Order: sequence, then structure tokens, then C-alpha cells
Amino acid sequence: LSEGEYRLAALQPLGPGAPLYMANNDWVVSETRYMYGDWAEESLLQAERALRVAGQPRPAWLDAGYYEQRVASVLGADRRAAGLELTGLAAA
Repeated sequence: LSEGEYRLAALQPLGPGAPLYMANNDWVVSETRYMYGDWAEESLLQAERALRVAGQPRPAWLDAGYYEQRVASVLGADRRAAGLELTGLAAA
């Protein structure tokens, strides 16, 4: 299971066709050198990715660069690698 496959499976545990999202991600697949904090950051990132898939735009209070790097581009790369469409995703 790759890092992207794990994120997608954890984000929508019933598959991309079901509008059920999971954000509590207390285990992240990542090399430790890339960990900037504890598991809480990854849970918050998963919540933002779920909101993006559900069509919600970036919240005004969340830094645009951080959102693009850690939410939008990661989600887009994961979905492309899985062969999933990117249509319907909220704009960054």
C-alpha cells in the first residue's frame, strides 16, 4: 500500500462513490524525516481534503500556499495515481 493509496482509502473508506469521509488519521504513512508535528496535523489535513472532495473551497483563514502544497496538490496527485477523476473538486 503506497502512501497515496493509504490516504485515499482512509479518506473514503467505502470508496470514492460513497459520500462518507474519515478525517481521524492517527497513523500516517510517511518517512519520519517528513513529519513536522504529531498525528493531529495529518487528521486536520485529511479533514481539509474531505471538504475539498465534497466541493468546499479553501477556508479564507488557511494559508493559500500551505493549502495548495499539503491539501490540493497531495489530493490531486493521489487521485491521479489511482486513476480517479479530478472533476468536481473545489478550486484552491
